Amino acid sequence: MLGTRILVAYDGAELSAKALDTALQQLRENPQISVDVVFVEEVAPLRTGVEVVDEDIQRQRDAIFNQLRDKVAAAETVKLHRLRGQNVSYVLLRFAEEHNCNLIVLGSRGLTGIREFLGSVSHAVVQHSLVPVLIIK
Repeated sequence: MLGTRILVAYDGAELSAKALDTALQQLRENPQISVDVVFVEEVAPLRTGVEVVDEDIQRQRDAIFNQLRDKVAAAETVKLHRLRGQNVSYVLLRFAEEHNCNLIVLGSRGLTGIREFLGSVSHAVVQHSLVPVLIIK
C-alpha cells in the first residue's frame, strides 16, 4: 500500500489522469484508504488584488472539473477539491499538510534541464514535500 490518505494533483493532462488511475488502483486494492483529488486553478491577481480570468479559460477549467467528477463518481472515498491559488505547488503542499496526507501523486510533464528547475510543479512539490511523492511519467 502506498499510503492511507493520498493526494492526487489533477489538471486534466494525460499524466495527471495516469496519476489518478494509479491512486484509484490503490483504492481498489485497499478500500480503507482515502483519496483527495485536488484541482488547482492558478490565478494571477493584478496589483489591485482583483483576479482576472478569461471566460474561455474558465469554461475549459469547468469542463476539466466536470470530466473529473464523472470519472470518480463511483468511488465513495474519493473527495474532489477545487482550489485557487497563485502557486499550484504551494496550494498542493499546503493541502497535503492541512489534511494529513501521507502520499502525493502527480504527473510530470517531462520537462528537463533549466525549465524543470525554474518552473515545474512536480519539481517544486518533490523539493518541498514533507511526505513521499510519487511522480507518474
